[in-house]
Amino acid sequence: MSEQAPYSYIADYYESVQKKNATWPDVGEFWLSRFKHVSGKRVLNLGCGPMFYDNLVRFGEVPETYLGVDFNGQSFTFLENDTHPNLSKNRAFAKKNGVQMEFIEGDVFDILPSVAEPFDTILGIGFFGTFAGEQLEKLLGLCREALTPEGKLLKMTWHGARRTAEEEADKLKYQYDNELEPSPDELIELFEKVGFQTVVNDVLDCPPNTINWAQIQVALFQKTGV
Repeated sequence: MSEQAPYSYIADYYESVQKKNATWPDVGEFWLSRFKHVSGKRVLNLGCGPMFYDNLVRFGEVPETYLGVDFNGQSFTFLENDTHPNLSKNRAFAKKNGVQMEFIEGDVFDILPSVAEPFDTILGIGFFGTFAGEQLEKLLGLCREALTPEGKLLKMTWHGARRTAEEEADKLKYQYDNELEPSPDELIELFEKVGFQTVVNDVLDCPPNTINWAQIQVALFQKTGV
């Protein structure tokens, strides 16, 4: 079992995302603007991490129910208690809009089969890039089963990391990255294989002097069949 990132690591990550989006707004807006595809009464955020509320304020439609799943409970401690100004503002947005929220700590392979009511949208921000091969295919099948017949899945993944050896070791240790990371094309093929139709597939090539990734892929899928 992988080691869980401490609170300090999660808080530092949250702050680094804010700084990157402010420093390179065009890159930030590329992926942040795609949250407009999230709609419906029930939304599930897989591997939500500390960005749970930040994602919500960008949704195309504010859901009635919003669930966050993460294997690290420190993410939820951060979300509920940290006083970062941006986080506080986005928590207030959720409260003002009457969103019913729930945090579920555990293994996604155990949680998804136990879902009692299907979701209109499932999103995974960086999440699906941490799986590969048969494990990823199984996960996508579980996601498909957890969606309504018209359900959507929004996937964002970052590819071609530009990191120091120490940064890379931490990402792998805390299971925030995967040495067998699928390419953008491989991800599309696998989603379609398990019963999704690709609706949007946008890839941004990031200049070397910007963020520490070579590419960002944002893809929206529609569930097909019954």
